[in-house]
Order: sequence, then structure tokens, then C-alpha cells
Amino acid sequence: MIKKILSVGIVVVMVAASYALYLYNLPAKTAVGATADITMSAEDLITKFDSESEVATTLLSDIIEVTGTITLIEKGELTSIIVINERITCEVENAQIDSTITTGSQVTIRGIYSGLEEMFNEIILSKCVIVKQS
Repeated sequence: MIKKILSVGIVVVMVAASYALYLYNLPAKTAVGATADITMSAEDLITKFDSESEVATTLLSDIIEVTGTITLIEKGELTSIIVINERITCEVENAQIDSTITTGSQVTIRGIYSGLEEMFNEIILSKCVIVKQS
């Protein structure tokens, strides 16, 4: 009887370890080449977050494509932060930013929703891709 329990226990541990290894080796979600789960203007997205409190948790890890006006660009060593309509923060690789992307220009950015920064009430998109600029 003890051998059966021990054998079942070993099998369960091996299956759990295999599944954990599979999850660990999954590639990270990226917005490059992916279709957006939600596409809307920056104003509509901000209004949605302001009016529906549960949106902040239900959209986690969704890919959002947003169009708006750049209000701030902060360049870093490898990535830059682009702020759209003063409330949407997008992390973009520096290689995507050229001289035509400036404060005040219209841009469409697709990224993964990472959460709501409550202190400054900012919507955070990570691993972003610049889809269109004008």
C-alpha cells in the first residue's frame, strides 16, 4: 500500500514539475505582429478607466492599441517612455523612435496593458510598438 501511495506521489510531483517547466519556458507575450484585443482613442480609453473601476483588473495582459497625442517623451538607455494624452504611459524601444516622433504629434501605439499606476492615475502599456505616426 505504501509503495502505491509513494508511486502516485512521485508521478504527481513529476507531472507538476513538467508543467512548471513548460510554463517557465513559454515565450513572453509581445505586441509585435499581434492583433489588438482593444482598439480605441486615448480619450475613450481614459474615459473607460475613469467610469468603470473593474476595467483596471479585467484588462490585465490584454493588447491595447491606442491613438492619441504625445504629451511627453523621456528617453532612456534602451527604452523610452512616451506619454499619450497625459495619462497613458507607453514603454517603447529606442530603435522605434525617430526624429519625426515629437511632443504634440499624433501616434498610434499597441502595447500590453500592465496596470494602472494609482498615484498619478496613469494607464501603463509595456512592450509597445509604434503602429502609425502622423
